[in-house]
Amino acid sequence: DCMMHVALGWKYRGKRVHQGAVVYCAFEGQQGIKKRKIAFEQRHLEEYGEKVPFFLMPVTMDLVKDHPALIAAIKKELGDVAPVAVVLDTLNRSLRGSESSDEDMSAYVAASDMIRQEFSCAIIVVHHCGLDATRPRGHTALIGALDSQIGCKRDASGNIVVKVELMKDGEEGEVIASKLETVKVGVNKDNDDITTCVVVPI
Repeated sequence: DCMMHVALGWKYRGKRVHQGAVVYCAFEGQQGIKKRKIAFEQRHLEEYGEKVPFFLMPVTMDLVKDHPALIAAIKKELGDVAPVAVVLDTLNRSLRGSESSDEDMSAYVAASDMIRQEFSCAIIVVHHCGLDATRPRGHTALIGALDSQIGCKRDASGNIVVKVELMKDGEEGEVIASKLETVKVGVNKDNDDITTCVVVPI
């Protein structure tokens, strides 16, 4: 939802975005992410006649080893256009080593930096919380490399609460609240509904 707003140049929850091409690397849940994109388009872009520079890359890879190939694939897909953001979703599915290893996590951060430097873009790493949900899972080398950390949790009412937990060059603590609304995006070969969710501000 957020990244589609960036690609479209639409304000997100009242805040300006830096419009541009977005590359979303879906390392897991590829079919689910495709359905989410379709649902967003049905909800918001029914009469939108232009191509949205949102590039979904449903791939599986070892980012440390394969980041040169990813950079080449992005250049091939986008041509002369540089992305403003590359999303890596999730860290766990694109790391062949251990999240708890200083060496492995540092290598992952270095691979992410190579992508960032190549395109001068934001790198957004989707990562899981630890067991106590107070910090990201794995080695602190990741936290040390972050410009910001945004936590995403479900509250007791089932709402999705997003909070700015860490911010190197800005204020912390801002909250964005949403709910997920189930929508139909098609039917399968057995004529059963294919459903997914759209994000709705609350």
